[in-house]
Amino acid sequence: MYIRFVVTEVDAQSSRRRGVLVAAHQMVASERLDEETRAEVERLLRWFNKHLRIPSALGHSEHYRALSWFKPNARKPIDVMWQLTHLLRASGVLVEVLKTNAPGSVLYEDKWQLVAKPPKGKKLGW
Repeated sequence: MYIRFVVTEVDAQSSRRRGVLVAAHQMVASERLDEETRAEVERLLRWFNKHLRIPSALGHSEHYRALSWFKPNARKPIDVMWQLTHLLRASGVLVEVLKTNAPGSVLYEDKWQLVAKPPKGKKLGW
């Protein structure tokens, strides 16, 4: 089962709920976090920057609907994502966890993640 962490805010390009990593970067930039929380969020984001590849497929305009999912074996990044989730929730951000066995057409895959386009025109609640 693939897992995705999202906030309630909808991304203008994909029309899907925004991922937690994007939301966390925006929170840091907006200075909505207290100093201690911001420092911890920045530390966790640095971990992701160091250990998780940003797939080039996410930068292509034809893949604007593509979503990133963690694979079931991505234990360490999922653990770090839970830490980030707890910090954001404590700061008043609603974070939800989505799970699926069918993320759509796979555009990119590595040992921890995949990027897939959900089926076109199908309401999946993501």
